[in-house]
Amino acid sequence: MIDTADDLRLDFLDARVVDVLERLEGDARTDGALLGAVGAELGHLGATPDSTALQTITTVAEEALLPVARPVGRLLYQLALATGAKTIVEYGTSYGMSAVYLAAAAQQTGAQVIGTELSPHKAATAAANLAAAGLADRARILVGDARETLRELTEPVGLLLLDGWIPLHLPIFRILEPILAPGAVIVSDNVSKHADKIGDFHRYLAARPERYVRTALPIDDGIDLITRVR
Repeated sequence: MIDTADDLRLDFLDARVVDVLERLEGDARTDGALLGAVGAELGHLGATPDSTALQTITTVAEEALLPVARPVGRLLYQLALATGAKTIVEYGTSYGMSAVYLAAAAQQTGAQVIGTELSPHKAATAAANLAAAGLADRARILVGDARETLRELTEPVGLLLLDGWIPLHLPIFRILEPILAPGAVIVSDNVSKHADKIGDFHRYLAARPERYVRTALPIDDGIDLITRVR
């Protein structure tokens, strides 16, 4: 029998990291109405949202924490350790909760976490949270439209977290696909909650079975765990 309490413990992390994560979790509990507004706006995004639509939903979500659930955070930490990825990329940083989990692992492996955030306010807050956790030297955040900022990357990406606006998971993936390392792991979050907006990405992967293996995991709002075979 699984001890779910043990599954949620954070005692493997530095006390400063735990303090930041617990503070963010507390803040997220007050986000209910705001998250509802963000969800409603997300429903208006089409399959290929333009910059105006993205800026609109980003403005609506300016004060929304958009947290990663603790089981997902723990999994990200484990994957960052297990893959030994030297470059970890996160699409959709928000206030930096998932970046803190990833950077905590990067502290041990010597990796660098590269986050992306359209909102300058959120990017600054995420950077402050990483600094409070003692992880500022392990992460940097690219501010602006990730479809542009991520094009500057050239180093092989060993771990990729897709946790931004769901309709852009495939476009962002395709931008980074040429620099995904063999054996790279991709985590796509919120896939069951927004299943109607992730079909194109699933079809893209399914059409390349020799290159990608995808497993759906029933964690929180659903995640896809994808491995680049070659």
